[in-house]
Amino acid sequence: MNKLKEYLFYKEMSVTKFADMIGASRNYISQITLGKMKPSKFLARDIERFTDGEVKAEDLRKGE
Repeated sequence: MNKLKEYLFYKEMSVTKFADMIGASRNYISQITLGKMKPSKFLARDIERFTDGEVKAEDLRKGE
């Protein structure tokens, strides 16, 4: 399972809420959780920071 998708599942957080909190579009975050897109290095870093390191930027960028 995609680490971001897993994080959202365990935190019981919707993609929409996460996207709003991090300042990204819902569609972009959804595509990342589905493994269809990779985030920019800046967004990957923001996701890592927001998730307190539970979702690593390098994992998101390499596409697991």
